[in-house]
Amino acid sequence: MSDKRVMEVNVSNMIPIPIAEFIMGSKIPVDLYIRLSDEKFVCIAKAGAQTDKEQLKSYNNKEVTYLWVHRDEYQKVAQQSISIAGILFG
Repeated sequence: MSDKRVMEVNVSNMIPIPIAEFIMGSKIPVDLYIRLSDEKFVCIAKAGAQTDKEQLKSYNNKEVTYLWVHRDEYQKVAQQSISIAGILFG
């Protein structure tokens, strides 16, 4: 779950998602980023990779509480969450 590339982007084009919302071992539908500063983000996982429990735990231990996605890709994350909720509670 690692492809460290830094990019500059206006924060209004990104959406934060709490780390706790990512289910271990599930495939990530979009690239995930950690915010380094107001307009700098680093890609920590590429779309299609699986979440890694140890990596997410490591970020959480470093007080990283959110992972960020591009605003125009948020729909994919929301759809995955709805699908998983339907499986778990349906």
